[in-house]
Amino acid sequence: MFPFQSQVTVAVKADAKTAHVVSVVASPDTITADGIDSSTVTSRVEDDYGFPVEGVDVRYALDTKGRPVVNIPTTRTDQSGQVTATITSTLAETLTVNVQVPGTANQSAAITLLASTADESKSLLKSDVGTLMADYQHSAKLTLTLQDKYGNPIVTSDHLEFVQSGPFVNFLKLSDIDYSQRNYGEYTVTVTGGKEGTATLIPMLNGVHQANLSVSLNLIRSIKEMSGHVTANNHTFSTAQFPSEGFAGAYYTLNNDNFEAGKTVDDYMFSSSQSWVSVDASGKVSFANIGDQTSVTISAVPRQGGTTYQTLIKLKGWWVNNGNHTNIWLAANALCHAKNDGYNLPGITHLTSGENKRTQGSLYGEWGNVGAFSSNSQFTQGAYWTSESDDYNRHYYVQMLTGMTGSDADSSPQLTACRKSL
Repeated sequence: MFPFQSQVTVAVKADAKTAHVVSVVASPDTITADGIDSSTVTSRVEDDYGFPVEGVDVRYALDTKGRPVVNIPTTRTDQSGQVTATITSTLAETLTVNVQVPGTANQSAAITLLASTADESKSLLKSDVGTLMADYQHSAKLTLTLQDKYGNPIVTSDHLEFVQSGPFVNFLKLSDIDYSQRNYGEYTVTVTGGKEGTATLIPMLNGVHQANLSVSLNLIRSIKEMSGHVTANNHTFSTAQFPSEGFAGAYYTLNNDNFEAGKTVDDYMFSSSQSWVSVDASGKVSFANIGDQTSVTISAVPRQGGTTYQTLIKLKGWWVNNGNHTNIWLAANALCHAKNDGYNLPGITHLTSGENKRTQGSLYGEWGNVGAFSSNSQFTQGAYWTSESDDYNRHYYVQMLTGMTGSDADSSPQLTACRKSL
């Protein structure tokens, strides 16, 4: 006979007193920072003997610069000693999830959140110039900024390209892309061209057009100085020397002889290098606000390609006035000095070049009857005091209707204009 054998089942219970987190796993460990894509974090708790511990609460702590959403159905471990949580975020970063049983060491897992696709409202492609000479010497610097809808920079170190579009593809040269600012989602490239016309470039990443962005460059054959004439208050002057005196509200017109033969102002787009000078589509150059000694470049860019024409404005004097209010001479002189900033009552030659004499170098000579500009300048048709006096201690005035000079008692009221040298 065989000896009798019995079988005993022993239940082993984990030691909850030594429970601690042994592993934290994020799956997947790389997700998109779009608030939708999520990573599941699974933590396992065991006792000192390696048995899973059920019913133990764990604590979560995140190292992050953002505000991720953590979905934790329960913090208590199941019968396999595990507990799970899901994490989403809208900030591109690498965050760390730390999990611990209170009073014990924590374990952690890292989750990398990547930017989503480029968003039109957050991304930008710009050029430092809109026009460049087609000589392979002058260049345009394109700056591309790519961000997703949450403002996260889209970072890449390759697979980015600027695709050329239009009939001038073979005449553009692009430098290597500068990736040095890629951590900010910024990329730059330098463009040169060899043929006049308009060329368009679009950014592509992994073959995908980014955020519907594009930039057009106008390549021009050459730049020439305007050598024609301008018209100011019904008088014609050489463009190259006009004007030397200015005031807010003054304006003049570029004549067609400044441009290529057979073309008119309608064939050009105009721009000014300073905000206080504007040029409209008809070639009307206007002064606004307060001018200064800064040289102003007026450019006329051909709409259909060709030579760009430019002229330079360099003022010597700037004028302000007291509208239609008249003053005795002492009050007029005090008014100008009170403006500070170098304003004074003008000398005769600053106001006029002679009666009915329209030449450069004086206010009347260049602009004629300043009352013609009253709607924008506050200048009024009439006589204006000067700083000079005659042999009878009466001060001269200039009648701005004709540029005629006269003198009158200081107690007589006249109009006031103040000039400062630039």
